[in-house]
Amino acid sequence: MKGVKRFLVRPRARTQITAAIQYYAVTMQAPTAARGFVDELQRAYELIKRNPDAGSPRLEAELGMPGLRSWKLPRYPYLIVYFRHPDAVDVVDVVDVPHTRTNYVAALIDQLGSP
Repeated sequence: MKGVKRFLVRPRARTQITAAIQYYAVTMQAPTAARGFVDELQRAYELIKRNPDAGSPRLEAELGMPGLRSWKLPRYPYLIVYFRHPDAVDVVDVVDVPHTRTNYVAALIDQLGSP
């Protein structure tokens, strides 16, 4: 699957992105890191738009949810969770990596519904 026409970012993902930016800019008092996070997120979005299959299919396999993919940001501990559809990418979450090892999968199932 190459390129998509629509790229959607769901409210939960937007909320998580805002929280990450605030964490870097305000809590850590590192506005350069906040800008770097936004730049890296935008680069990842562009890559996913060009090649939606680039993300890991691990969550798809674990949860039995067709089209569910994830992409780890290289320099920041965040994972973009998205569905790839024939004509669109649907970003459902952007989560910090430590939470993917706890009960994130259960929370994702609650949010998206069971397969």
